[in-house]
Amino acid sequence: MQEDVIAEMQGLLKETEDYEFPFFSSYEQRKILLYKKKAEIDQSMKGIVKNTAPDDFCSDAVWDSAYAEAAEQFDGMDEKQMIRSFFLQEVMHRYVEKNLEILKESYN
Repeated sequence: MQEDVIAEMQGLLKETEDYEFPFFSSYEQRKILLYKKKAEIDQSMKGIVKNTAPDDFCSDAVWDSAYAEAAEQFDGMDEKQMIRSFFLQEVMHRYVEKNLEILKESYN
């Protein structure tokens, strides 16, 4: 059971590499889409783990940490410049990765 959950989470992690914003989307549209994608990922991850998730799984603190780490890679850019498809991929990848680590730790 735990191996299946981890495998599904790893599949979701791999999917983040293909995320993109629509071509010519405005900053406002990208910002909205970023949070819509986060909500979709939250729903997917919670569906994978069902009711067995630790308390900090999909928490705001995990999101804030993933966002901050991804933003560090774009140091010196303002938010309008930063929020592009690569940032979307990076922040979502880090977010899923952090939640996967939380999950693995809870299994030990």
